[in-house]
Amino acid sequence: MDDNALTDRSTVRPTIIGIIALALTVSAAADVSSPAWRGQSGSIWLQWECYENSSMSLVESCNPYGQPELLALTNRRQATGGGLGAGSPASLILATIPTDPLQSAYMDFQVQVAWTANAPGVNLYVGETGSAVQGTLLQQVTFERLGESGISTQWHNSTYTFHLYPDTGSVIFQIEGGITVGAITIDARSVPEPATLALLVLGGAIVLVRGRKSPA
Repeated sequence: MDDNALTDRSTVRPTIIGIIALALTVSAAADVSSPAWRGQSGSIWLQWECYENSSMSLVESCNPYGQPELLALTNRRQATGGGLGAGSPASLILATIPTDPLQSAYMDFQVQVAWTANAPGVNLYVGETGSAVQGTLLQQVTFERLGESGISTQWHNSTYTFHLYPDTGSVIFQIEGGITVGAITIDARSVPEPATLALLVLGGAIVLVRGRKSPA
């Protein structure tokens, strides 16, 4: 057998294993905190994923109010044209989510970002541009992969929550920091205002009382 062939195979194999391990790590970090109300009528569920040398692609889309748009102004994994060791030092991503233009209710949003730091001590910012509201961090989970050279690579899932009133029929989330983004998952649902909820409860109580007073 050709010695050069053996050398080529031994060089390529760790690279392939590394790419597979990276993909599995990102996939594991993409959707850690799925809400219990996902899939309910009128709810929204969207997910984008990014792989080496490619833009972010919409892989899950359930939105009865329209097609979302994701604009990756910069994302290190897209800017490198190669491995993760070089390229843009920061990411700036805008995600526009259509909502019901006729609704008068608040909406709960949950935004999950799978990311890895480009340098020690970097910060991740997740906010909504129209209301200038910064998300509340619900939880952060860390996944660790040992690279071929023995260097530890950490991926994180940071989950943020928002309670917004989308009076324009859409919201725009801004994701920014000295990070590389691997996936973004967004869930949303309508939440009745307290006055509307009180009317619904009162209406149900009236129906129940009338039902009890009806003759057998």
